[in-house]
Amino acid sequence: MSIELDDYLETEQQAEGVLNVLAKYNIQKPPVPLWIIIRIMPYVIIDILGMSEEVIGFSFSKDRKSHILLNENYNYGAQRFTAFHEFYHLLNGKPGYSKDTPQGKEEEKKADFFAACLLMPARWFRKEWERVNNIEEMAKIFGVSISAVQMRLLNLEHYLKKN
Repeated sequence: MSIELDDYLETEQQAEGVLNVLAKYNIQKPPVPLWIIIRIMPYVIIDILGMSEEVIGFSFSKDRKSHILLNENYNYGAQRFTAFHEFYHLLNGKPGYSKDTPQGKEEEKKADFFAACLLMPARWFRKEWERVNNIEEMAKIFGVSISAVQMRLLNLEHYLKKN
């Protein structure tokens, strides 16, 4: 699966690409199910564990298996977003980045953008936003946190205004 992340603004082609990937797995409406990660990457193991509050989740590869670990102390929406965020790192073969380095910060932004694109595709987001126009309701519809919806609103501001 290839989704370009130029400047963190989706082109129409990129937005259609996301919908095509989802359609391939017969996903036509929100919320995007977590199982799509395992369908795309069958050797991934997703576990929810107790962890330090500072850690929402992380990923790593070992013995030909990839692992996504999620913190049980976070809500379902945050866990889902984090799973797709970590999925980005595994797809790109770059798990384990530190946010404390410039390269790490850039990879983390890309992973957040990737998760937002898959969990809240632009066309679906616009349709639901026009219908409900409420951040909390959008979080419920897409199965993500309120902060993820706020981030997506900022990211899609250009798209929501021009269409």
